[in-house]
Amino acid sequence: MSRVPPGNDLLAQRPNGLDEVFEGNFEGKFPDKWLRTRIPISHLHKFGWEPSETQILYITHTTGWDKIPTEIQEYLQTHKPKLQSRAGPSRGDCEWWQLHWPREGEGYTLFVPKIFFPRRASENRFAVDETGKIGFKSDCAAFLKNPDDFHDSYYLCALLNSKVLEFRYRALGGLGKLTGRGMFEYFENQVGDLPIPTFEDPQNHPDHQSLAQLGREAHQLFRERFTVITAFETKSRSISDYELVPFWDYHNPSGSYSTLIAWESPDPNREGHLLALRIEPTDTGYHLWGEITEDEEWREGEREWTLLAQVSISDPALRRYSLARAVYLTEFDEAFRRKQKLATGNLVTVAFKALTAVCYDNDPARNLKIFETLEKRVASEASRSDLEAILLRQKAVEEEINDITYRLYRVQRYRRVIEEALRVVL
Repeated sequence: MSRVPPGNDLLAQRPNGLDEVFEGNFEGKFPDKWLRTRIPISHLHKFGWEPSETQILYITHTTGWDKIPTEIQEYLQTHKPKLQSRAGPSRGDCEWWQLHWPREGEGYTLFVPKIFFPRRASENRFAVDETGKIGFKSDCAAFLKNPDDFHDSYYLCALLNSKVLEFRYRALGGLGKLTGRGMFEYFENQVGDLPIPTFEDPQNHPDHQSLAQLGREAHQLFRERFTVITAFETKSRSISDYELVPFWDYHNPSGSYSTLIAWESPDPNREGHLLALRIEPTDTGYHLWGEITEDEEWREGEREWTLLAQVSISDPALRRYSLARAVYLTEFDEAFRRKQKLATGNLVTVAFKALTAVCYDNDPARNLKIFETLEKRVASEASRSDLEAILLRQKAVEEEINDITYRLYRVQRYRRVIEEALRVVL
């Protein structure tokens, strides 16, 4: 075992103030070679990231003022007095025209391949930027790929996103520092202490190659699922005359869609506070998980992730839209994700009422026809609409990664304990 990542360098940008000067919609205003797509921590996920409309104006620490294009010089000059007064330039750690100063000396740059991650998160979230096109501010950090290191970046990323290393980092007594309910600091030194299996000939080692291929596939699947999910979201809103209704309107056992949607719950009468939701795809629908507490002092009460309902939807178009909408809200809608508490009461019904979906027509038959039209439009735009197939393959890839890592770390017999522990919110 070695520390992570073996033979790689660390890029940890220290905050310098006035970051807003270096972030904006700069496309067409400045040459592309000076820009990197800005990825905030809310857009960074396991194995991928959401596109951003803003860019980082990034000037390397070896670039002199005379090498900067005139249009960028003129822009920065308008902010020069404020930029000069920042802590970094005042101490001589960097030039006034630079966004950050590097923690580990000069020569580090955002323009190279890297594994990057948020500095504060509720779970391990690592992604590979293979082309060096992604930029970030002081809320993220990265490990840079060393050309002399034969360990594939996707291999490292697969390990870092595995349940074994998530448990090692987040479990009580782990490497991560708990900063609030369910939130950990992902400091570079602590992440760098995670143990990584090394091989004498990684390019020909079956476990290394399998994890590298799975990590690469996981990134591709993230892009595909994001494309299809956002296509469902935008196309569903482009059809006129709809209203947003609770999922309960579709999932109500005595409602109009009871012959198409059925669900069962391990504990249908459980009461408590619902704090967050998570969706797990199945062949016929999805499993609905909730982060819950039964403590009246819900901000401080003990929390855990609990299976609330197992949902089956027989109509393919309705099933795919429901999956897309539920995943969109729970993973990509920032307003929904930022809610500190969704509802209180019967946990199953409040979960179905917390999620919302479109309804185009009060007549179920006509409404379903519009969902069929919606699916065709998504397939036309995204080249596919079979979201359940993408989600199930993503789930299978992550399980394959976990199977290998449990064996590599020789902790197969603790698998159930580890996975149950990860459902507890510290």
